[in-house]
This record gives sequence, structure tokens and C-alpha cells, in this order.
Amino acid sequence: MRILVLTQGVPDLVEGLEVASDGVSLDQDWLKYVLNDFDDHALEEALQLKADGGVEVVAVSLETDGSRDILFTCLAKGADRAVLVPGDWFGTDNHQKAKALVSLVKAIAPDLVLTGVQAPADADGQVGVLLAGNLRWAHVTTVKEVRLAEGKATVVKELEGGTGARYQVALPAVLGIQAARVPPRYVPVSKVRQAMKTGQLEEMEAPPEGDTVLQARKLYPPPSGERAAMLEGDADTVAGELVRILREKGIGRLAG
Repeated sequence: MRILVLTQGVPDLVEGLEVASDGVSLDQDWLKYVLNDFDDHALEEALQLKADGGVEVVAVSLETDGSRDILFTCLAKGADRAVLVPGDWFGTDNHQKAKALVSLVKAIAPDLVLTGVQAPADADGQVGVLLAGNLRWAHVTTVKEVRLAEGKATVVKELEGGTGARYQVALPAVLGIQAARVPPRYVPVSKVRQAMKTGQLEEMEAPPEGDTVLQARKLYPPPSGERAAMLEGDADTVAGELVRILREKGIGRLAG
């Protein structure tokens, strides 16, 4: 049984991001990248299945800033293989990525593909869906547990209100992982450095296909405004001022 896990790096800083000179992307020269949280859960679920026995875990990443470090991190965590897909992926959208990954998936021939449910960079979450469609494989997303037996995957899909639904899916399939059954394991920097010395990254070509379907037209920080007001004083003073403001704005009906 072989499981392919799609991974992606994201900036580990959430403040102080700057728009690049092109106006449609972030300045990435000084950013450090870490494994996308959702992809980390997908990797952990694959490693849990590996612990159950008879599973090979292959981590795959499109070549972007930090992707090599991300793959070595996957090896340090317990992945059996790490595959880098070289190329200029900057500016390609998820439709192009999904089409390109079809040939790579067929070459690796996994029984199961796990992706994070979405990427923080665009919150799109469509690579897995599009990949499954192109492969004509079954797909389930927002998954929080996977079990394998007799050529099928039994998955728990997270629903609203803390409920879940259990599905049985014929393999091969693509699953979008919302959360692994256990928290992703921590790997110290020393172990990642050791993986960099002893581990090996494979390279497999999968050039982008087609034209960009979705393209950013402009990227900019939220405009600053003057609508915030700091209320000072004791609780009675602040409450009275808040009531006055709400009445003045015509928000809701206040008794008294």
C-alpha cells in the first residue's frame, strides 16, 4: 500500500508581510517557510496508517521557496520518500497544478492521495478536489480519521456542530484531511538537519498545463480607517458610553 501526501510550505510569520513590487504577490525574499498546518495533519494521518502496517509514505511538493526544507522535514517525521517537482510554479493556479499532478500521481502509482483540506495562502482548498476529478477517483474532504482494510478506506468526515459522517471509499482515492486522529508530531531541528545530511530528495517532472484560470489583480493591506474608539473609565462609565454610541448609530432596540 502506497500513500502520496501533497505538501506545501507557508510563511511562518503572520505579521509584517509586505506586498511585492508587482502588486499581486507578497515579498518573499526574507520569509522563512514551514509546513502548512493542514498538510502537516495529512502527513500525520499517513504516518499513523504506516504505523498500522504495510504502508509506504511518499511526500511530494511543488518547487517553491522552502519546499526542499519542507520535504526534509517530512523525511525527519517518518516519510519513506520525498519527491520534489521542479519548475516555475509561481503564478500558476490550482487548476494548472491539479492537471500537472495527474501524470506524477500515475507515475508514483499510490493507492491513496492525502492533501491538507486547504492552504492558508489562498484558502481555496481545491487542489485535491480538482486532482480527484482529473483522475476520476473518489474524493472526500474535511476528513478527520482514515482506516484502511481490504482495498477500501473507511473515513470520518467532519460535519457542522461537532457531528461526523462515516464513509467507505473504494481505492484509489483522494482525501482532504481536516485533522489527523492525533496531533502532528514534533520534530526537532537537529533531526531535520540529520535528514538533510542522510536523506535524499527525488525529482520528478510535471510541468504546468493550460492557461491560468484564476489570477490576482491586486494585493494590498487593509486600508486604515478612523472608526475605532477606545472607551475609558470604570465599568459604569464604559457601559453608559457604549449605550450612547449604539443609540446614536441606531443599532438595536435598547430599553430605558
